[in-house]
Amino acid sequence: MDSSDSDDETLPRAYKRAAWCVVVLGLLVTVGGLPQVPVLVHYHQPLGFSAGRDSPGILGQQQLKRFFPVFAEAAEAPVMLVIRSKTGSVLTPEVEQFTTRVEQSLNDPRAKVLNPLVLGVYASNRFGHGGFQLPSKLVRQKLVSRDEKTTLLVLIPTSFPTYATFTSNGSNRTVFAPWLYRKQLMEFLHELLVDVPRDTEVLLTGNPVIEYERFFDHSIELLLRAELFVLPLATMIFIWLVREIRLLALPPLVLLCSLALSAGCSVPLAKWTPLSPDVPPAMVSVLLAVSLDYSLFMLSRFMENKSKALDREDNAEILLCQTGQTILVSGGLIAIAFFGAFFLPEQNLHSAGLVLGITVVCSMVVNICLSPALLYLFGERLTEDGSNGNDEHQWGSIGLSGLSGSERDALVGEEVFVKHSSSRGWLRLMRLIERWPRMAVCLVFLVFLPLTWQIPKLHGTADIYASLPGDLPSVVAMRELAQEFPAGQFDPYFVVLSGSALLSEEGYKAMLQLCTMLQAIGVDSILGPVYLLDQSVDWDTAQRWQKEPSSLELHKAYGKVMQSHVNGSAVLLEVFTDFLPRGSNGATWVRTVRHGLALWQEQHPEFTAFLAGGATLMVDSQDTVMHAVPTYLAVCILLISAVVFGVFRSILLPLRLAFALLFTLAATFGMAVVFYQTPLFHGLFPWLVNYDGLCFEIVPMAICIAVALGLDYDIFLVSRIVEFRKEGFNDRSSIILGVASTGGIISGAGAIMALAFSGLFFSEKLLHQQFALLLVTSVLLDTYVVRTVLVPALMMSAGDYNWWPRKMPNARR
Repeated sequence: MDSSDSDDETLPRAYKRAAWCVVVLGLLVTVGGLPQVPVLVHYHQPLGFSAGRDSPGILGQQQLKRFFPVFAEAAEAPVMLVIRSKTGSVLTPEVEQFTTRVEQSLNDPRAKVLNPLVLGVYASNRFGHGGFQLPSKLVRQKLVSRDEKTTLLVLIPTSFPTYATFTSNGSNRTVFAPWLYRKQLMEFLHELLVDVPRDTEVLLTGNPVIEYERFFDHSIELLLRAELFVLPLATMIFIWLVREIRLLALPPLVLLCSLALSAGCSVPLAKWTPLSPDVPPAMVSVLLAVSLDYSLFMLSRFMENKSKALDREDNAEILLCQTGQTILVSGGLIAIAFFGAFFLPEQNLHSAGLVLGITVVCSMVVNICLSPALLYLFGERLTEDGSNGNDEHQWGSIGLSGLSGSERDALVGEEVFVKHSSSRGWLRLMRLIERWPRMAVCLVFLVFLPLTWQIPKLHGTADIYASLPGDLPSVVAMRELAQEFPAGQFDPYFVVLSGSALLSEEGYKAMLQLCTMLQAIGVDSILGPVYLLDQSVDWDTAQRWQKEPSSLELHKAYGKVMQSHVNGSAVLLEVFTDFLPRGSNGATWVRTVRHGLALWQEQHPEFTAFLAGGATLMVDSQDTVMHAVPTYLAVCILLISAVVFGVFRSILLPLRLAFALLFTLAATFGMAVVFYQTPLFHGLFPWLVNYDGLCFEIVPMAICIAVALGLDYDIFLVSRIVEFRKEGFNDRSSIILGVASTGGIISGAGAIMALAFSGLFFSEKLLHQQFALLLVTSVLLDTYVVRTVLVPALMMSAGDYNWWPRKMPNARR
């Protein structure tokens, strides 16, 4: 036997053995990794964004804990029972009996350990045994709505044990107490709510209730189910593009293997660093988008090669060397964008970037290795013999590789090219762009100018309720409470003042000036030595009330305030807002007050002022993250540009890539401004009235994913253009052929990716909905505008020079 014949027989056998090894390894990975998926889904915890150590909010919190530790512990402690009548007035004997039952039940060990005070229109309203009792007029004013249909029953814990000891299996165990006591208190309250007054409804809310209920957030499971609904739609797109139904058995296998490998690699990471509940849904969405896109790239290229009558070995070699290289470059750049989250000074974003980066790398490896192996082993059996039955839809049927340069150029301009129906629309579009490339660029910018013009108006919001399910009972109750009562009266801000002369006449004048400034900014009431809720207290009045009580109630009240709100040279002002302190208006209010405090300290350098409570820590976290976003974006674009230059040896290409990415980001976030910061869509989505601005937590991750996924199509398009350029086409012909040959694939892939992220729209969290809007808008814009119109027009506008290195073959004219 001839040695060449022996080599020809040995090569297929080697390919087959390697392919089977990859398939067996993929099966082992899938079997071993899939059990880790539910572990990863449930291996998370509510993880808030933390402020820097020297941030104003942390400094204010430290001052509050130093001088007024009780207020620091009780800041988020009040629990409110919102009692609403279904028929008329809520001031009924049944409500009075319910209030009495609640007070008497506080001897229950689950509540007694917290020693709660009870405030209500029918409660004792007494501070301590035999202590000061709130005036009934004030209680009625603060705790009963104007129409008398709603009243509040407020429980304020006054004892805060740090640790608790209980017996388990015959031995004592000590645990961190706040969560245990909060859980016991919630169980106690829910038992009380079993028997509510007749013709009334009782809602439970307050920060402790919200924090308790968020532990039972099932939005992840709901999102995962929503993501499953995109698979049938994605399958239809695959059928339309690939035209071989039996081949559709392969992408789910690749997706399962990618999911198993990603989960297997991410679970150890989740045990090392805490993950936010928002990371697993984002991981699944990214995995669906990337894996399905890469599978589509592989299947479409396989069918194109098959239509050229290439044998299995040549087909597999092209899949590995050309499509595999494209996926490798694309996945590597996407991973850079995700791993770049290390430049964001936030543990939350670090862990999210790591998990998403690992997800992309795993999907990239599986698609490069497993997809060609499956297609090599089973591709012929899953497709019709010979041609795929749809040659007119494949570029290979034209036989480009066998034509001379002049024939190729003639083909691009002849009507025979238009006869291929799948390319007709793209060819006409490319012909228009080729004729007026600069006009096409200008037209795109003019169309999207109204969106990009909105970018200066973009602002983030430190709204804690946007990251919670909107249907959470405690959140619903809090919003309803805010419509009838000053929303901040049981979640105050704290202004901690210090200075040796604060309790002098000059100090009182300075503090009254500060209170006047706060009133101008917008508050409901203030409580402190110079302000008794709705009444200001000057130096003379304070001296009179402390010496000879002209009014017994005012004297007792003011004496209690002086005891609790003064500690040596430090004075505390409780500031109650008329809006939700941690809602959409919180960040703006905090920044305004901080500016006012800075001006006040300039006028009174002998005093210091710190703001604590409410949204102060969230505002600091927002500032920390948002200030790092430009650095992150710059570093990612530089690294991505360096990789693109190293792969394609082009100077202009990275610049064009960066420009396209910035345009996509500007138009995407401009759309978000229109949707979430204007009343344009309030008629269709009334709940948007409760929010204003983008959740700052999603801005860096949305930028990260938008940059990453925008690279996917760009690299796919450029890789095909380079292939045609290497065959000897000039720049314009290569661009036209590249866009026409990838236009349908990129469009289908973009639709699949948009569907993959659309599952987030079904979440009850506004944060997830905003995330979905940003990602879907970015993908669709990048797919149907940037890669198919703007990029070709920009490249054609630059002429036939400087796009490619000199080693490229000379373009034929």
